[in-house]
Amino acid sequence: MNARTRARKKHQHARAAWRKRRPAKARGEPAPADGQEVSFNPKDLLRVYLAKDWDALSHKLVTLLTHFARYTRRELSAEDQFFVDMLVESLLYFFTKADYVISDAFAEEFLRLQPVVANLVATSSFQTTDPQVRVLLRTRKNLVKLLTLCNARNSVHLDRKRLFGIDPYFASMWYASYFFSTESFATETTYRNMREHVEAVDPRFVLFGQAATNPFFKPTYINFEAERPVKEQINQLIQSACASIVIRNRPRKDRIAVITNRWTCDTSVYRSLFPFVAALKGDYELTLVHLGPEPAEGEKLDDSLFADVRRVQLQKGGIAMEAVADNDFQLVYYPDVGMLRESIYLSNLRLAPIQVTGYGHPVSTFGSRIDYFIGGADVELADQAEINYSERLVLIPGIGAHPVWPDYEPRRPPKPTDGIVVNCPWAPMKINHPLLGALQEVIRRAGRKVVFQFFAGTGASRLSAFIPFCGDLESVLGKDHVRVVGPCCRDEYMERMETGDLSADSYPFGGYNTIVDSLYLGKPIVTREGTKFYNRAAGQLLRKLGLEDLVVATAEEYAQKLLGLIQDDAAREDVCNRIRRMDLRAKLSGSRGPEYFKKAIDFLIANHERLQADGSKAPIFIR
Repeated sequence: MNARTRARKKHQHARAAWRKRRPAKARGEPAPADGQEVSFNPKDLLRVYLAKDWDALSHKLVTLLTHFARYTRRELSAEDQFFVDMLVESLLYFFTKADYVISDAFAEEFLRLQPVVANLVATSSFQTTDPQVRVLLRTRKNLVKLLTLCNARNSVHLDRKRLFGIDPYFASMWYASYFFSTESFATETTYRNMREHVEAVDPRFVLFGQAATNPFFKPTYINFEAERPVKEQINQLIQSACASIVIRNRPRKDRIAVITNRWTCDTSVYRSLFPFVAALKGDYELTLVHLGPEPAEGEKLDDSLFADVRRVQLQKGGIAMEAVADNDFQLVYYPDVGMLRESIYLSNLRLAPIQVTGYGHPVSTFGSRIDYFIGGADVELADQAEINYSERLVLIPGIGAHPVWPDYEPRRPPKPTDGIVVNCPWAPMKINHPLLGALQEVIRRAGRKVVFQFFAGTGASRLSAFIPFCGDLESVLGKDHVRVVGPCCRDEYMERMETGDLSADSYPFGGYNTIVDSLYLGKPIVTREGTKFYNRAAGQLLRKLGLEDLVVATAEEYAQKLLGLIQDDAAREDVCNRIRRMDLRAKLSGSRGPEYFKKAIDFLIANHERLQADGSKAPIFIR
């Protein structure tokens, strides 16, 4: 039994032992129901502390934090603010008491709740845990408390190598949770800390469960220059952990599996790649392997292309592989890898002789068992293929994705504010301090009121992240220049987008479907171009429409182009009119992309053995 397994079993036994001996009242305390207010009395916590019943105190704190993990407030009344301040004050008080010891039974729970602690403290009048972290650094036997309080908002520096030397298991849990201690990287502090955190992945990092895949996803958005070693390490750990899984594959050349969690109509993955998968139907029998839990209420899998639908989900005991362990797939196609834990795990198994991914999440897995990445010849830099991908790049003519147009009838709603409204339809993790620096420059030089309209999406609606997310934006740009639209349905999102005068693309991780949305609504969108698909696709879309003047190469040009459209109403309206007069569907959807995608799949099935034998990583061009 290795150290990782011993540590896990130790914590499990400790937790089970505490459950048996804890008081009946504590055992029966239910988690607050949806919408139910949570309450506590600091004096009750103090009495438990004075009684030195550390597990009972930990249980009460974990129960309170779990409520805030499940239910995120979008605003706080004065009474709510007082409650949060009181809760945070109590938590920090007990965490800095040397005699209060967090037992193994609760250590993992506190570490998983670390992002909630970070967000609650940021919501409170305390703002950061810096003073408490300094106190804990001077005391002993405090590792779990220190790691629970240390997050991306701290100015106190932590020696990560030393932490891994003390306890690799707990340090690994903390390393993974840290990525969610802020939803955006808007402030100088969170941006700097997160970039350092990506670079500080330790060779002693251990695969402790489902959450160990958290670091696989976010580094792309924070520090793409350093993401490769992190992904390679996680892939190797998963391959080792899954070495005993047996896959019985008897391939038939007409059988293809599409493996994703995103095959519902409102997802960007579906909207970009549905026509490509549809092109396979007829010559191939398709199976949809749906990952994770059942779709949420109001969402429905589109199974119209598939002969059957199967499901794979990670569970506490491992991954339930029954649906795919015995299969006849010749090729498996992952529209996206990394957006769900199951996709990361499965991509590190050999389910079929040929394994392919694409632009649903347009980044390399960097070290999984995916063989090929299908991309667009118009957007990829072929000479950068081996830098940008560990998979062999297969280039088809065009962009490599196909827009699915919004099902929305423009409503011409009134503007919510005076001045110029700039849409920023960016997922929170696409927001970073240098990008906001360009918007600061726009505000400084505009000479008129400018409001940047952000869309929080689902990222900021969890772990009590919404209020700190808004606060970070306002701290950088100023409250009068920020409008945040909370998570909303597709129609409401489009209606809010319609109130904007123009749009701005994010950088370095730009958009694709958000570009299509802006153009569909007749809004000019300024984009900055880089060296990867996710910051080149927008530029290519605009060039196809003759709008190459909206594509820039530097942060200074980005701010200058936005300023030109903000300051010159006539020029902005001229661009809007040009977009409205275009036949966008003909220009952007009239390509033969789906046909070429099918040709690429046909080619890989016919030539895979030869391609594997030659060992080359040079891009393959489908003419």
